[in-house]
Amino acid sequence: MEDIKKITKIWASWDSDKIEDWLESMEAQGWQLVKIKYHGYRMHFKKGVPRKVRYCVDFQGKKDKAYEALCLETGWKCELSANGWYIWSMPYTTERPAIYTDVDSLIDRNKRQIATLSVAMTAQIPIFIINLNNHIIHYTFMVLYALLFGLLFYGIVQLNKTNRKLRDRSESVK
Repeated sequence: MEDIKKITKIWASWDSDKIEDWLESMEAQGWQLVKIKYHGYRMHFKKGVPRKVRYCVDFQGKKDKAYEALCLETGWKCELSANGWYIWSMPYTTERPAIYTDVDSLIDRNKRQIATLSVAMTAQIPIFIINLNNHIIHYTFMVLYALLFGLLFYGIVQLNKTNRKLRDRSESVK
């Protein structure tokens, strides 16, 4: 019988490199990715031979056939395509491949995420205001919205920090 492992892994868009590294470490231990479910949070692995596989998490904001075709043509395999998110994989032997080879593309990807988080945060304001007078769910509602706003705001701050670091690194290379 095959050795199968199913893992739920919560990760954040501003820390996508951590999930990439984790997936690569699973492959190095011989746990080969078979399937990804639930928008990238549930992974199924089967035990096999350890191998080097590069994983890249990307956010396009929407399904993009031209982008998909470009990645497929360059040897990437699409492991997940959901809600504008992609997880790509590519086996390698020597040099670790990357989808983004320039800093500007990474900054643009992060800007797309910032825009999406900003829209989500802004969309919550009218709902929050409408429900302010609802005394039955008032305190629970306020706590949940404070947590949601905090999380969205934290994500925006983290992505902006990342972009600043990328710009600084790019300018120091020039």
